[in-house]
Amino acid sequence: MLPRVARLITGITCLLVLLSPAAAIDPERDFSGLWFLDEQKSELASLPSAAPVQLSVSQEGATIHCTESDKDGKSAVWTYHTDSSVSKYQVENAHMSSQTKWEGAAFLINTIVTGPQNYAVTDRWKLSGDHHTLTIRRQIQRGAGAETEAVLVYHNQYPSPVSPDKPADQPSIPNSARKFHLR
Repeated sequence: MLPRVARLITGITCLLVLLSPAAAIDPERDFSGLWFLDEQKSELASLPSAAPVQLSVSQEGATIHCTESDKDGKSAVWTYHTDSSVSKYQVENAHMSSQTKWEGAAFLINTIVTGPQNYAVTDRWKLSGDHHTLTIRRQIQRGAGAETEAVLVYHNQYPSPVSPDKPADQPSIPNSARKFHLR
């Protein structure tokens, strides 16, 4: 009888730990938000195509859902897994295979792109301390030694509620902006 009670207590304790606020997404690693490109602060000249002007990010556990939109309103949707497992998705004619890892609070994404053009993309996502700015440092490797680098700077219109400088009573994202968020 005693081992059964001990297992029950251990199970309940584990459940409480998993449900505690400590198990929530680390604020330094929560990229959730509706992000808008700051072209003046970004370094975009070396990108082979226009940078997305809007990036919507939502996080659920070990999954990051992204939707990007360009100036013409064309969008792409994909998902990253933050547990180092491979994410596979397609954007237009290109097949993507991404693997991620954390470097402190920085989120590193290595993507192999196959399709009409084959290349590799390495992104490093980092939030500012106030959660108002997302900086993505991007390296694109094409063929033998052809490498380009860019810096994409985004500002969050609706900073995460975990942001230390955001009042607790600040309104949530309005319905007009929610259409860009994934479920």
